[in-house]
Amino acid sequence: MNFVNNLLKIFRLQNKNCLFVLNNQSINIVSQKSNRKLMKKLFSTLVAVFVFAVASQAQGVLKFGKETHDFGKLAEGPVATYSFEVTNVGNAPVIISNAQPSCGCTTPEYSKDPIMPGAKSVIKVGYNTPGRPGTFIKTITVSSNAENSNVVLTIKGEVTPASQAAPTSTSNPVKKKA
Repeated sequence: MNFVNNLLKIFRLQNKNCLFVLNNQSINIVSQKSNRKLMKKLFSTLVAVFVFAVASQAQGVLKFGKETHDFGKLAEGPVATYSFEVTNVGNAPVIISNAQPSCGCTTPEYSKDPIMPGAKSVIKVGYNTPGRPGTFIKTITVSSNAENSNVVLTIKGEVTPASQAAPTSTSNPVKKKA
């Protein structure tokens, strides 16, 4: 019986432009005009929630061919570069907003254009070897609007020191005759 008393009962009067809402606490009289406005607001809210839910399901997904590249042994001097290939395997365009290297010796380059579903792009990463002999491991954090919004790419290798030129002797200089 308690359950029945707590149920909300709505009675419409045929001859009046009013709506009586009865619950176990009180009786409220609501005009039909305000009821229509309330229903329009409720309907608009439900439509907005539905559109948002559908839109949130459509999302791009970045898939990298590989996320780590090993340069092996590199000679000190030239910039070592590698291009990471990426494909959007999702169902919405993906925009890469940033590619943040772990230090200033690493320079990423990427397209600011959207990567459409099924399309490929490249993130070119350069490592400056001059003055950096030894083993290195550097990361690049790729940020985007994809489902996997942050992906960490890694480059590694070993820079061998540049061969030093043979020292010149200054004790016995050879003079050229003019």
